[in-house]
Amino acid sequence: MDPRTPRELERVARQFARKVLDGTLVVGRLQRLAVVRNRRDLQTGKKRGLRFNSKRGIRAVWWVEHRARLSKGKLAGKPFVLQPWQAWVLWVAFGWERKVRGEWKRRYRTLYLSMARKNGKTEMIAALGLMFLFPALGGEVGGEVYSAATKRDQAAICWKHAAAMVKKSPELRAEISIHDSRHNLSCLSSESKFEAVASDSTTLDGLGPLLVIIDEYHEHPTSDVKDVLESGQGARHEPMTIVITTAGGKRDGPCWDLEQDAIKTLEARDENDIDADDLFAFICRLDEGDGKNVKGDDPFDEKAWPKANPNLGVSIQLDFLRIEAKVAKRQPRKRNEFFRKHANLWTEVSTAWLPMLDWDACAAPVKLRPNTGRRAWVGLDLSSTSDYTAGVALLEPDDDDMWDVLPHFWIPAETLMEREHTDRTPIGRWVEHGLVTATSGNVVDQDAVKDWLLNLREQYDVVEVPMDPHNATKLQTELQALGFPVFSMRQGWVTMSPAIKQTETWIKQKKLRHGGNPVLRWMFGNVALKRDQNDNLALHKGRSADRIDGMVGLCEAVGRAAMREGGSVYETRGMLGS
Repeated sequence: MDPRTPRELERVARQFARKVLDGTLVVGRLQRLAVVRNRRDLQTGKKRGLRFNSKRGIRAVWWVEHRARLSKGKLAGKPFVLQPWQAWVLWVAFGWERKVRGEWKRRYRTLYLSMARKNGKTEMIAALGLMFLFPALGGEVGGEVYSAATKRDQAAICWKHAAAMVKKSPELRAEISIHDSRHNLSCLSSESKFEAVASDSTTLDGLGPLLVIIDEYHEHPTSDVKDVLESGQGARHEPMTIVITTAGGKRDGPCWDLEQDAIKTLEARDENDIDADDLFAFICRLDEGDGKNVKGDDPFDEKAWPKANPNLGVSIQLDFLRIEAKVAKRQPRKRNEFFRKHANLWTEVSTAWLPMLDWDACAAPVKLRPNTGRRAWVGLDLSSTSDYTAGVALLEPDDDDMWDVLPHFWIPAETLMEREHTDRTPIGRWVEHGLVTATSGNVVDQDAVKDWLLNLREQYDVVEVPMDPHNATKLQTELQALGFPVFSMRQGWVTMSPAIKQTETWIKQKKLRHGGNPVLRWMFGNVALKRDQNDNLALHKGRSADRIDGMVGLCEAVGRAAMREGGSVYETRGMLGS
């Protein structure tokens, strides 16, 4: 196929989006959500200071097709004819702009692309690295492009693709010099360079990257390489980081953290859910189940393979995957490797709790009905330093068998901006909307929590305030002096497992009504589980930076309310292993 015109390329990108949305293409849930997110942004982005510049996006698509050459295989040296998914990714990633001090700049600072191996992601990103050497195409005079990794050999993979493209293109060869021994490509006209760098070869401090490319990020034990390179981007006009990877074997580390941010961004219903306008995510994988109600794809079902392999039949062949699947079936030790490399599934045992769909099904508006003698159980989860403190009031059913959830959160004002950055959440907006209270200082003022409880007691009959006594002796004593019935509820297997299971049951039965509170929704999405040999459960965070305080408070309230009401798993089954 010959390279296409800009108009033809735009048509290809648009058709891809339409086919994803109408179900014509076999794609995974997360890949579809990327297209859904873009459609939503086209409708709502203007009020967030965003606009879509289709011509700018197609310029990147056109450059790859018309200037880059395939670097390997039987088509080496031929024009890089993009697949529909590639055309759409480049069109969207480079077409969006944000207004900064009256000037339109590229919107996305980070691109996260995750898919199975041999699907053309490294080749495509290598071509983009070359594009950034030219100021007219989005680069800068004196621009610096780095393919980065923890080891030089890994960093050189993407660079070698780019160097091979230059060697096979007369146009690029006339403008770019290749220095193989230094892993350096130099564009004399723009004084720009493209190099492979690694933490084990030379210091990365002092570099001023315009574009950072990180390949197979799941192999990085820390984010040090990415962090130090991104710290040098401050002087650049439109810096960008592109992370490309396949799933890893451990649900921990910087790649896992970035992927969780990406998934939360894709799952957001609107701009009030998560503020990640700088992050573009495109994740191709088989759909995972929850081990209970939602059935996931069978990794050995070849009908599902296109979900993780968007280039199936192009750069990776069906016969190859069939052979790999047969080997994995015969040799159990090969299964995890097949799941990671060809289904793009993280192979550490999943600790996810419940699907977000189950939580959202309980988002009906809360019915408060104050001053009617309605009883309330209030779970408290206190922060020790700069984290959230959560109070979750659970209001008993009145006339419809629904338990209403009324949460509130507190955070130290001095740490608000830091948490907004690390948590990637619109905390400032939540404070403005009264969902979170920022108390003065660098720790939560517990007097604000007492005031909230006192106000709540004026409207409802507070039956009990369950809370973990750790670091809470002072507040417990003060609440008891004020007449609150405080219950010490330690965060251990014996206490929390029945409460967690009861909360799970009520969520599935749609007996909770939380009104779609965005803070509590975010915390629900952060919840993972620990499970012991007796099937007892404990809440924990999916990653170290996540917050789950509101869900701890909810489980405390549900567990105590259910016990008082006689519908608890405490009574019907007892504590397993006790």
